[in-house]
Amino acid sequence: MSHFYATIQGSRGMATRQGSKKSGMTSYTASWQGCVRVRLWEADGVDMADVSLETWHGRGAYPDIVLYHGPVGGEGYDNTVKIQVYRGMAEVVHKPEGIEVEIEDLDVEGSEILDVTEAAP
Repeated sequence: MSHFYATIQGSRGMATRQGSKKSGMTSYTASWQGCVRVRLWEADGVDMADVSLETWHGRGAYPDIVLYHGPVGGEGYDNTVKIQVYRGMAEVVHKPEGIEVEIEDLDVEGSEILDVTEAAP
């Protein structure tokens, strides 16, 4: 019995695929400008997902841009990025797994915690 199920629609009609907890499932949907990869797998009883922009035949996002990494249902996923600033020094205090954060040229004085989620991709 399949645990994961996928459908795809194109010019030749609809196709379906199935994946088990052991095999997981990965799909690539591509154009000549890059691709979107979606991967599903099971980890400790939780269905997990990873969605990213990637290269396709030498074109597209490099390095990969992770759009989402977490539970398929989104439960308990905190997608906020928080940066703590203290006396002009900045430090990332929370970020989603799989997301890279670079701190450059913050124009902040004093001490505070910034929620920069709106600036994150």
